[in-house]
Amino acid sequence: MIDQKILDKIKKCLELSKSNNENEAAVALAQARKLMDLHQVSMDDIDLAAVKRERQSSTAQERPPVWETTLALDIAAIFGCRSTFGDGKYSFIGLHGAPGIAAYAFSVLLRQVLKKRQEYIRTLDKRLKRTTKTRKADAYCFGWIYKATEKVREKELTSEEQALIEKYIDTCMQVSGDLKPTNRVDLDKDINSIIAGQTDGAKVNYFQGVGSHENALKIGGC
Repeated sequence: MIDQKILDKIKKCLELSKSNNENEAAVALAQARKLMDLHQVSMDDIDLAAVKRERQSSTAQERPPVWETTLALDIAAIFGCRSTFGDGKYSFIGLHGAPGIAAYAFSVLLRQVLKKRQEYIRTLDKRLKRTTKTRKADAYCFGWIYKATEKVREKELTSEEQALIEKYIDTCMQVSGDLKPTNRVDLDKDINSIIAGQTDGAKVNYFQGVGSHENALKIGGC
């Protein structure tokens, strides 16, 4: 792993090498090359240093429920990140500070939907089987997440930014196979649960101010 201080020094020299002062530019470029050779740093290393990764725990170690993976994917898209899953955690990969904000937003909304999930389960007929309650609760969560995020515009990335994030995932991460989340929802049987989730999810205002290119997150409640 290359020291961040070294990368910052090299990037600073490369910026100075763009100076209109030819002497200053030449000295800065020479210094950048010297540091890159000394620490075996490539231009790819410098580019990839702009990509960051933040992780948040899932409710499952291997196969999280489909509503939870949907939340992770929606949050990632809103903040211009990619989301992957492994070892019981979601990774949010993106540029600069975006992954940190995405991971935080995910943790807040996951905590909120889990709370609403328990409240919903308590409204169900006590005579229902536990598996039936779990299935209906999953459907509720799916509806809640859909409405909580539907009005928020995804952050558009340039093709260069997308390529850089994909390169980071390919180069710096070990992603094993396709994620196969657990899907217990039965649309025919659980439509009322989905509607109940949508009704509550529509009240969420966590994303006031999100959807613009600034992507500022304002945490609120419902």
